[in-house]
Amino acid sequence: MLTACIVLGMVVFVPSARSWEIIAFAFLSLLLIFDAGSQVVTKRQQKTRQHARLHDLTDDEKSALQEYINHGRRTDRWPTDMGVIAKLAADGILTASSADPHLGQRAFDIQEWAFRYLREHPDLLKTSDDYEPDRLP
Repeated sequence: MLTACIVLGMVVFVPSARSWEIIAFAFLSLLLIFDAGSQVVTKRQQKTRQHARLHDLTDDEKSALQEYINHGRRTDRWPTDMGVIAKLAADGILTASSADPHLGQRAFDIQEWAFRYLREHPDLLKTSDDYEPDRLP
């Protein structure tokens, strides 16, 4: 028990502590360690899901995201009723700017993680050979 107390930093606390206090301290310490570990795992899983989504883009989504990556822009204006942009925003790749829509258009920002990942993997934005880009405004 003394070795565990030294590891947990309870050297000064141990002589005057009752056994239930030591057990409670050790239990709470383990809970904190477990919580920190689970947060790391959750963030890793979220990053994996985000990257998987970028590997599963449609041609229309690729074409829209090319506007950000090819021009190095973090913000672009899109029609408010455009389904492709709404889907990218719903998936957390784009976020709508807080500014009010202007003439049926709204500014959308690309998330920093998506911008960096797509810059590192430009092949993810290659559209199929039969894609017709004139469908996007």
